[in-house]
Formats: sequence, structure tokens, C-alpha cells
Amino acid sequence: MNNFNPDKALPVCKRASATLAKLENFVFDWAEAKAKLPKEFERALVPYRELVGKLPEQWIGMAQAQYVFAKTFGDPAMLAKFSKQARADLSGDGAGFVDSALEEPWRFSLFSLVDHLGGDFYTVRDHFTGTELVLNSASVTRLRHEGKRLFFALLFANPLCWQTYGIVGYFKGLSPVDISQFASLLDASLYEASGAAAVALARPVPFMVLYNYAEIPMVMHGKEPVRFYTSEVAVAEPNSIVLPETYPVEESRLGTPDVLRFRLGGEDFFEHIDFYLDLENKQAFLSAHTLGNYQKGVKLLAPYLSLPEDPQFDVGTLMYTILKDLLGFEPRGEWYDSHFTEEASQEEKAELKKINAVFARISDLRNHGGEIDADALAAQFEVEPELIRELLASVKDPDAAFPITLDYGIPGYAPPPPATRQKMQGSFEFNDLISFNTGKAVQELYARTKTDRANLLHTNNENAGAGLGEYPGILDGIYDEFWNTNDATIMNYTMYLLRENGTRPHLARDYAAEVLRIFHQVLIPDTELATIQSFTRRYARFIHGMVIPAGLAVMDGLYEIRDIRHGAFAIRATEFMRVWLKW
Repeated sequence: MNNFNPDKALPVCKRASATLAKLENFVFDWAEAKAKLPKEFERALVPYRELVGKLPEQWIGMAQAQYVFAKTFGDPAMLAKFSKQARADLSGDGAGFVDSALEEPWRFSLFSLVDHLGGDFYTVRDHFTGTELVLNSASVTRLRHEGKRLFFALLFANPLCWQTYGIVGYFKGLSPVDISQFASLLDASLYEASGAAAVALARPVPFMVLYNYAEIPMVMHGKEPVRFYTSEVAVAEPNSIVLPETYPVEESRLGTPDVLRFRLGGEDFFEHIDFYLDLENKQAFLSAHTLGNYQKGVKLLAPYLSLPEDPQFDVGTLMYTILKDLLGFEPRGEWYDSHFTEEASQEEKAELKKINAVFARISDLRNHGGEIDADALAAQFEVEPELIRELLASVKDPDAAFPITLDYGIPGYAPPPPATRQKMQGSFEFNDLISFNTGKAVQELYARTKTDRANLLHTNNENAGAGLGEYPGILDGIYDEFWNTNDATIMNYTMYLLRENGTRPHLARDYAAEVLRIFHQVLIPDTELATIQSFTRRYARFIHGMVIPAGLAVMDGLYEIRDIRHGAFAIRATEFMRVWLKW
């Protein structure tokens, strides 16, 4: 891939796209007359009509086209039938295109970006196969500028790379593990035999319906996503498992089948480690909401039984809901938990539903920095104001859970809400917070500051004449080397701080303090003064040695070396930074 030449590949991609456009009517006519694929798509869509109604109007037509081409060019048996007709009726590029599909059938791919090769070319990692490939896609370019990072698309190969056909889906709140779990439950035997890509090709519609959930973000606990980790194993003699008295046993309220529960962790939702024994069916079940707690449970139970180190069931909260709503999946954890939960009355269920709605609204307002008016919420949801105040007290301030004492900071500045902070994760080039302007004005500013950044690029073995389109990726590489990480949260939050405060000069150590105020739990090992000072000095080097030479900030005056080392120099945002970055 290091020798890949985008300029050489572009004409090949354009020719393949032009040939495909000419073939579309021929393919659709055959698919409708001979294979009945449009009707097959409509039947496959029936169970999901309610969800599909929430998608854009043009979605059904685009999804149907993708379905027809996936089946025609991806299914070997279908492709063999189509190729007979194609050989009789097509010649030249059209016939060659069909022959290339016989050599390399089309496939669905779940992928993320590894490297930008220029223009619409990328190195991507296919999470279905674990391989890397070169992809050309204008749709991916548009989506990456919007901060998207995980994609699902139908791919076809040309002689030099792969291209996308039809809808390119993306997911904010799903992970590759979630999609694999979805595939395994959609068709367990096919998944076991041939993997997730085969399931997607055999049953594309459920995967397409996942686009309905594209914009829903992950639910986070601190920096870790909230997930359901469970495993269930058979035990020959469940009565022989006797845990220490430090883990008191609870008996099922239902009595039959006889189920026991042991609480191995804390009472908090995120800290729980629940172990169940089904005495009648001779099954053991372990459940946790963090991988660390799941593995802790496996270790605690190791003297009594063997549980998988990697959980059998591993999904985030969004996929957990999708599996229930889309596939009718009944999580085993809910079956076990039902033995210890009293059945609520209709009145209690109605009240609980109302409370959940209030709680969801409060959480949403806090996550997005909205103002919370207890009286207004009470009137909106027809509950007592006191209930609102109790719920407010129960929703923890994310910063209060991780206190830190800082001597510096930007006066009057309020940190962003959790939803904004989450968008800062990822690289500088690919994140959900920042995208980039490429218009004439920013191009002129970029050209004007070429001399200033030349030394930064030269020192880091980068091309001093690199274009603006390459610049975010170059800065990512320099940042990664400096901080020894591929997560640009520090860089992205620094840009956010400059946007919010950069019209006035503030000291670099004040910026460092604001970074630590909300991210210290993942950036430094402790909150001792010496650790904070060490981070501040390193951050000052980052500002002075990268952010300023990159043309994103400028020093407000001249300073002694000692002041620079300790972050006691003031900076402001540059015009280039303000014009280049989009929010």
C-alpha cells in the first residue's frame, strides 16, 4: 500500500464507475425478470417497516438498488446465472466488469479509516475480515469531514483498489464487536461457518435497517463505554459450588426453577458483578457492565468453576436495545434477573415510566449543557417538583466524581458538557467535534504561513510543501510522536479552548489546567502537585513546539526561556485556526 499511486488509480476508478452506471438498467432488468430480487427485497423489508418509516424517503430506493447489486455480484450462485446472460448480451467494458466480479465477488464491509492516501483514497481496516485494503469513495470523504469513523458499505473491486456502491452507512454508538454480535444472533450457523460478512450478504436488510440508529451515541461511564458482558456455562453439580459468606446468597422469589444469586461487586449499576446458579437446569451465569469487572468475576469464581475469560455476550447499550427490538432477542440476563424482581402493578409501571422519562430528560440536559428548571420539568411531566429535585441529586456531576485542585485556569470559563467532551475522542483528522474548511480564504492563509510551519514539518520528516488536505493527518503524526498516543483529545480540546477563549491572551499553563480539569483521570496517574506541574511543563512544550509553529496559535509578546518552560507565556488563536476549523 506504500506504493499506491492515487493519480494512477483515479482514472481506473472513474472508468469502473462509468461502466457500472451503464450496466445498472441491464442488471435491474435481469434481477427483476429472472431472479425476482426487487420482490425479495420487499419481502425482507416487511418486518422492519415501522423503523424504515423513520429513514429518509429516498432510502428504500437506494437500499433496494444496493440489495439487488449485492445479491447479483456477491452471491456466487446468482453471479454465475447472471454472467451467462451478460456474456450473451454484453461486450467490452461491460463484459469485463462482470468477469472481474467473478474473480473478486462484491462484499459488504464494516470498516474504519487507517490512513488518508489523498483525494478520495483511503487505507481502511475491514473489521469483518481483519484485513486492510485501499478504498476509493467520495461518500466516505464527505462523512469523514463530518467526523464519522465507523462505516458499513457494499464494496466492489477494480484492478487497483476497492470502491463503494450505494449507501455508505455509519455508526456513532456501535462498535465492530456490536456488529459481529448482531451478525452471530441473526444467523448463528452461517456466522460460525463463514463470519459476519457472509451473514451481511445473505441477509442485507437487517444490516441496512441499522442505519436508523446511526446518530445515537455510545453511553459512557467516564471514559469507558457502558456494555453488557455475560457468559453462561453448564455445571455438573451446582449444589457443590459454595461461595464464602462474604458473598451472601439470595434465593429466587419464584421458587421454580430454583435460582440463586451472589453479588460479587458493588450495588452501583456500573460496579455490579452478579453470579447466578440455576440449580434445576444446572447452569451458571456471570454478568457485569465493565470488562474489568467481568474478568474480576471470572477470577473470583475460578476455584469453583471455569468461565470464559472473554465474555460470550458482549454488546453496548444501544446494540442491547437493537437486539431486543429488531431481532426479538431475549437476553439471558433478564431471565435470571426476573427471579429477583417483584412484578410491578400497572400503576407502578406507569409511574416508573414517567420517572424514567424525567430522568432521561435530566440526563440529556446535563450531557448537552442545558439549563435545568425543576418547576418547568415538574409541570411538563406532571410530577411533584420534589421528585425532580431528588432525581437531580441522584445524577452525579461527572467532574465531582474526580476532584482535582488546580492553581491556574481561565477565569470565567465553564467546561463543556459531557456530550461535547465525548466528541473530542479520536484523532485530530477524524473526530466528531472538528471538521475542516478548504475554501479559498483558508487556502490563502495557509499559503501565507508556509514559512512559519516549514521548520516544524522538516524537523518531523514531513513534506514542507504539503497541501492543506494532507495537513490534519500530518499534525496527527507529529502529535502522536510528542504524546506517544493515537488519541488526540489533548489536541482537540486545546483547539476547543482556543475557539472559546482565544480572542484574548491567556497563559499556556491556564490552558493546561483546563485540560486537566476534565481529563486528568485519563491523562495523569495521580493529582499530586508534582504530577500536575510535570504535565503543565510538557503541555507548554506542546504549545510552544507544535501548536504555535503549526499556525494555530501565536504568542502574545516575548518571553524568557524559563517562563516558556513553565507555561507562563500567553497565547491567542490565529486567524488561520479560526477560519480553518469548523465546529
